[in-house]
Amino acid sequence: MRVIAAVPAAGLLAGAAAGLFIPDVPRLPLYAFLIGGGALAWRAWHVADTRLLTIAVVSAFFAGAALLSAEGWQRAWRPSLWTTFEALAREQRQEAEAAGRRLPLDDEAFAVVRGRLRADAALTARRSAKLEIQTAAPAVSNRQFTSGMATSGRASFGA
Repeated sequence: MRVIAAVPAAGLLAGAAAGLFIPDVPRLPLYAFLIGGGALAWRAWHVADTRLLTIAVVSAFFAGAALLSAEGWQRAWRPSLWTTFEALAREQRQEAEAAGRRLPLDDEAFAVVRGRLRADAALTARRSAKLEIQTAAPAVSNRQFTSGMATSGRASFGA
């Protein structure tokens, strides 16, 4: 009975680790591997080949876990609040350049974000401020910005 649980668990653990270590893995081959592993598992079960079934299950779980962990890493690394800030900063930099104003060295943007503050923006030991908000749609420069996570955003700003 332990082997039955260990087969998908091994694929999950290995796939999750691979997705974290290689977050920019191409998605299409993993989707093909996932679908192919599922189809091969069905065929192996149909013909009662346990070795092929084990390989197919491990490979399908590996591909699925790699996809999920890479996606989770991307969401954690590029939060929606940060991508919204980058888009706004890029737009404001272009406006400043067109108006002939002095351009800042780093990206900066002015925005009003309305919502509920869920975590304080206090400085941490690494001298960065972490801000977590929850809002339906942040109002920025009289426009609505939407991003991957429409209901919450996190950003860390280094000092």
